[in-house]
Amino acid sequence: LIALPILSLNTALQTNPVEAAYTIWSQQVRYIGVGAMVVGGITAIIYVRDGLVEAVRTLTRGSGPSDSAPMALHDDIPLAWIIILTISCTVVIGIAYFLFTNRLNVTLTATAIMLLMAFFFTAVASYIVGLVGNSNSPVSGMTITTVLFTGALLLLFGYTGTAGMLATLGVAAIVCCTACTAGDVCNDLKTGQLVGASPRRQQIMQIGGVAVAAFIMAPVMQLLHDYTPGGIGGKELAAPQAQLFASLARGFFGDGQLPWNLIGIGVLIGLVLVGLDILLEKRQASFRLHLMPIAVGMYLPFGLSVPIFLGGVLSALLAQKNQQPTDTAERQPGVLLASGAIAGEALTGVGIALFASVGLSRLELGLSEGLQTGLTMVALPVALVFFYRNGQQQGRSG
Repeated sequence: LIALPILSLNTALQTNPVEAAYTIWSQQVRYIGVGAMVVGGITAIIYVRDGLVEAVRTLTRGSGPSDSAPMALHDDIPLAWIIILTISCTVVIGIAYFLFTNRLNVTLTATAIMLLMAFFFTAVASYIVGLVGNSNSPVSGMTITTVLFTGALLLLFGYTGTAGMLATLGVAAIVCCTACTAGDVCNDLKTGQLVGASPRRQQIMQIGGVAVAAFIMAPVMQLLHDYTPGGIGGKELAAPQAQLFASLARGFFGDGQLPWNLIGIGVLIGLVLVGLDILLEKRQASFRLHLMPIAVGMYLPFGLSVPIFLGGVLSALLAQKNQQPTDTAERQPGVLLASGAIAGEALTGVGIALFASVGLSRLELGLSEGLQTGLTMVALPVALVFFYRNGQQQGRSG
């Protein structure tokens, strides 16, 4: 909201101001968010440094039950199995990198960078999930940081051209999947702890779930690409993050140019916000300036930022009505309802692609564009009221 008017001063006017604003955000403002996310990712690692050290200590000495906790809550997969699975996955990923680049030295370097980045961003993703929730975890920001870090290291080692570009995107792809899975597993294990489940059995099923999903996601993505107008990257499935990753890779190894000045501005903004947040923390202020949600707000398009903001407003209203903090169980019904809506929207998209694959691409109702817009404007407050009424804790109010 601040950068768009400033950056538009030197931009030629367009007939459609919405498209002009989108262009400025996509080509300039987003890179400011990238710079802020880099600082946010590093800051998150610093915040969880004690947890990282303790996790390494737990792995090296083996996990065991404490005197004050039930055996079931500490029954984890043996360390030997973790090591075997880690080595197996690393070998498979290394083979994939070699098939991408056909160069052994690039493969070994990319695999080492992947292990380092995946380890740290697992901790970062878990921290962010605890802060803003799994649906709002800025996996794209972590992936952007990975692209920048990997590209810079590969350039430093003298790798250029297509091999460097493919290796960078290959590392980013694995780290992206790792961050996504880490957030999901974090939620699952926390839920299991609340109900007294055995972590070992959860971990076995999580490994099985990831293995099954790996073979199902590819045909689903291909289905969406083949039977959505424009495919993945088109208007319906714009994939702006993927386009940004591609532009970053071209900036390192191709003929593209990165707006380093805008990234630097984002880094500066991030450092200032981190400093202000430290001052607020020392003064024990109730209001805090968490950097990552702010950076996500600059990076995500308005189409995603607005519903996230509205959801936060609903959560605050429900907490105020029930006279409870926003991080208590008072908001859990609303979170569950919103999670179901997110899953339903995703499944609906796959279902539409399935219908399109058999020739039913869209349902023509003959409605004018103005009427469609009007119905959308009516649906918005109806949806907000629905989430508000059904997001309240049962047994207390409505």
